[in-house]
Amino acid sequence: MDYCRREQLPISVQCYPFTHDSQSCSAIKKRGYSLPIPPTIPYLVPPSIPSQEPYIQIIEEPTNKIIRFRYECEGRTAGSIVGMSSTPTKKTYPTIKICNYNGPVVVVITCVTVDQPYLQHPHKLIERGETNNSRFGSFVKRLRPDQRILELQFGIQCVKRSDVRHSLLQRQQRNIDPFNVGFDHLNNLALINLYQLRLCYQAYIKVDNNYVSLDPVVSSPIYGKSNELTITRLCCGFSKMSGGDEIIMLCDKVSKNDIRIRFFETNDEGDVVWEADATFQNQDVYKQMAIVFRTPRYRNPEVRHIVQVQLQLVRPSDGATSEPRPFEYYPNPAVLEHVDNLVNNNNEPLDLVISSSISEKEPISDVLLAKNHLKTKHTLHHYYEQHCQHQRF
Repeated sequence: MDYCRREQLPISVQCYPFTHDSQSCSAIKKRGYSLPIPPTIPYLVPPSIPSQEPYIQIIEEPTNKIIRFRYECEGRTAGSIVGMSSTPTKKTYPTIKICNYNGPVVVVITCVTVDQPYLQHPHKLIERGETNNSRFGSFVKRLRPDQRILELQFGIQCVKRSDVRHSLLQRQQRNIDPFNVGFDHLNNLALINLYQLRLCYQAYIKVDNNYVSLDPVVSSPIYGKSNELTITRLCCGFSKMSGGDEIIMLCDKVSKNDIRIRFFETNDEGDVVWEADATFQNQDVYKQMAIVFRTPRYRNPEVRHIVQVQLQLVRPSDGATSEPRPFEYYPNPAVLEHVDNLVNNNNEPLDLVISSSISEKEPISDVLLAKNHLKTKHTLHHYYEQHCQHQRF
């Protein structure tokens, strides 16, 4: 029974459909490779295989220690998964080898569930400082003709529970399904364990003008921290640029001696461009369920428009973090005083002041929004949108 899988891979290597094709199998046999009967259940580590058959061999498994998965909003800072034999003095990483084959190889790695059947897992693989190899949650690498061993240095980017469906739908649309088990788990997302997964290794070897898939192999389980911190509610989601505003946070199971509140800002590439900690004392942590803190000063307190940042809880002892929450910084009161003078001196209606300020290239709508806080937020945005149809900054 022929079992090899044939595929003409696109240049972008974005989808990986599998089909049985006897012509491709014949092409492999002509090159001197023999084909075994396929196993009925995918195996974790290749069993004893005759030396002439190409296959994927796991040389170094990922660590069995609990690691921390990173959120997307934390930027491309996911630490690399270390290998099982890694030590503080000598780092190792998950490593695979393509055995008994010489020629072009495309390696594809995705996250799958721990238990069989190996379903696609919503979490993503991300390479630090690299964008070309990470696509739709998978890691794709073209090996050089003389390269047979691949050491993998990437991290795991966790997907929020609310984004699990979208992540899986992306894989389904691109037919990323190594074991052809489908996506029925889309109908029962609550059963997906977000803190356990395996790595699935695939390799495509080139035979004539076609790419043929070797049997996929999965790694040992990888475990993420399940005792993540949680922010339940904030009494206020904004602060002035100079900081110092008092805010009450409701949270869950925090230790007053082992907790930080981190504010941070990222750019369009996901890199952290600013971060600072809120200030509070041990006595400001109430029964592990609430923290009263003061906001840190923004990096440029003279900014005269709203700045979107994020905040999260951080546990220094193990590096655990909560899911980040959005937060806004507004212009300082000195800017608001300037607006008051502008309104009082001109003695004009609010909409005329906004119109005049826009023409003078002053972000007055943001300033007024800061002054009136949430009560008139929607009204001011309405004024701003109306006038900006005719005048732009």
